[in-house]
Amino acid sequence: MGARELGQRLVGGWNSFWFERFDPLALGVFRIFLGSLIGVFYLALYPNWERFYAADGVASLNQFANPDDIWSVFHWTESILPVGVFWWVGFGAALSFALGWKTRWSTTVLFVLESSLLNRSLPAMNGEDVAFRMLLFWGLFAPLGQSLSLDSYLRKRRGQWHRRELPVIWAMRAMQVNFALIYAISLPYKLVDDLSWWNGDALYYVIANDMWRRWPWPEVFYGFGGALSKVLTYGTLLAETGFVLLVWFSRPRLYILAAVAALHVGIAILLQGATFFTLTMVSGLWLFVPAETARGWGNWLALHYRKGVSKIRRYYTKG
Repeated sequence: MGARELGQRLVGGWNSFWFERFDPLALGVFRIFLGSLIGVFYLALYPNWERFYAADGVASLNQFANPDDIWSVFHWTESILPVGVFWWVGFGAALSFALGWKTRWSTTVLFVLESSLLNRSLPAMNGEDVAFRMLLFWGLFAPLGQSLSLDSYLRKRRGQWHRRELPVIWAMRAMQVNFALIYAISLPYKLVDDLSWWNGDALYYVIANDMWRRWPWPEVFYGFGGALSKVLTYGTLLAETGFVLLVWFSRPRLYILAAVAALHVGIAILLQGATFFTLTMVSGLWLFVPAETARGWGNWLALHYRKGVSKIRRYYTKG
């Protein structure tokens, strides 16, 4: 293969990766999951909203002062609007986002609010805030409302729907790359900063800690020389490494997605304090599901739903 042909292939691969057109169905599923999760996140924040984000809450303590607070709507509206207004705005925007109504506007509102939450209160900041902000930023440019949304439904009802050209994939690719970088960057930190990832005891130490443990039977992780802890610790490293390397290829993609989804669901079950972050990661996995696969799963669910409804009707008809 000559240098010219190699260059043409590289350019062709680059253009195909970033600028091919794609079916945005899975992106619509991702939007529904992410929007629903952000809505629950706001509900969970409600009892402590004033404490975390009001001027006389933890933000008033000097040790928690954040020099980036100027980059928040809370700072700009300090003497104009009560901070509680922004909870209602955020919760409403999350519902609108999940439903796909005024999708671009709701994405913008949620991005501004997530940036404001991060810049307002350092002690309230967590991993899910950073993940939300990253996904919402690229969501500003992605066709989030083009599939499975009220926006597309209303356009059809009003006769405004014309057969469109499929959207360009670059914004979704940016979301995928940034998402994969979470694992690519965290893996070296795990291995360099914490010996327990090398000897297989990382899960043991977390489960043994009352502050982090949700699992009610930690003894399971102590027996047989901590065998289960070692399996899960090394399994975590393998799943995250495999995701970074294999998710870009069609054959292993669904297997590695299933492994990483199981990893994060397991974290949500075993540990407390990481639930929203780990479920954000599960939502983000939809970015990698092919549209034809998502459509096949949807058809399977619809078929079994219809069968279930039919059985219930026959049961009550006979009765």
